[in-house]
Amino acid sequence: MVEDCGGAGWYGEETLDIEAVHSMAPGAKIVYVGGADCNTGLDEAWATTIDNHVADIVTNSWGTGTDKVADLGAEFIAFYQQFSLEAALTGITVDFSSGDAGDETQGGTEPDLKTVDFPADLPFVTGVGGTSVGIDKHGKRVWEHGWQSAYAPLSDDGKSWGESAYSSGGGGGTSILFGQPFYQRGVVPDSISKYFGATRMRTVPDISMPGDPNTGFIVGQTQEFTDGTYYDEYRIGGTSLASPLLAGLQAVQSQKQHHPVGFANPAYYRTAGTAAITDIVAPKKPVLQVRTNFVNSENAADGRQFLLQTVDVQTTTIHSTRGYDAETGVGVPGPAFFR
Repeated sequence: MVEDCGGAGWYGEETLDIEAVHSMAPGAKIVYVGGADCNTGLDEAWATTIDNHVADIVTNSWGTGTDKVADLGAEFIAFYQQFSLEAALTGITVDFSSGDAGDETQGGTEPDLKTVDFPADLPFVTGVGGTSVGIDKHGKRVWEHGWQSAYAPLSDDGKSWGESAYSSGGGGGTSILFGQPFYQRGVVPDSISKYFGATRMRTVPDISMPGDPNTGFIVGQTQEFTDGTYYDEYRIGGTSLASPLLAGLQAVQSQKQHHPVGFANPAYYRTAGTAAITDIVAPKKPVLQVRTNFVNSENAADGRQFLLQTVDVQTTTIHSTRGYDAETGVGVPGPAFFR
């Protein structure tokens, strides 16, 4: 199956999921569920996990644009609707990453491409967006903004930065598949829910966690390099990080409450604007930081590449604002999240 499905490309995702959950909930009992094949295997594995109540919290770091899902037909969409509803009715929390391409418009240059990811836009799952986080030398959070990044390369003479280009960001916006769910009424502005017309529609994300690869997470993994195979550590991010981070917090929350969290979205929207949820807003002035990469991706033998990152670029159609926004949802878990 590794040869058939490009398994090596998924190793980092699998590592990230498990290590991110454990970092937030060290005592959590984690069950890894994989697909039997690379056609319908993942769909069937997800449904079986819910049908057999394998876990109280299911985190998923995959998806596709709703414009593509619509081409797969009503049965495919109904399949996911059925099992996500079953999860909600049986007390299972289902989290999905909202995607890593922002509003899919290539940084605002292709506005006709605007869409959100499925299954994150299912009404009975939690769509998890991403943020960029600044941590000082004392380990304290000094800023947090929506994750939408642009990078500019350092010039050859090292004296200036080149033209900045959009790179990636947490997925968000308005679904074309599902009407507005009850928990979003009165919280999501019509300017977002009615983006595509007069009918209020489901919007994502619901809530966010750190996702920016530049301010993200270190994972350890045995990897194959040109000089051999051995354990190494590297940074990683994306909403593939945000979703399992939230799942870990939910595990701690369920332990403290002595019962499963279950379908969490109503609580997130009900407590928006309180100490349970920290609202995320755009920076008042540009926030810039430098990313350093190995040119050959393995070591410094071929030199390093330096990129100037602009945090929370505003060229996309989704932005962080006060209250609900299509970049970070209601915000991020706040100091009273566990109460």
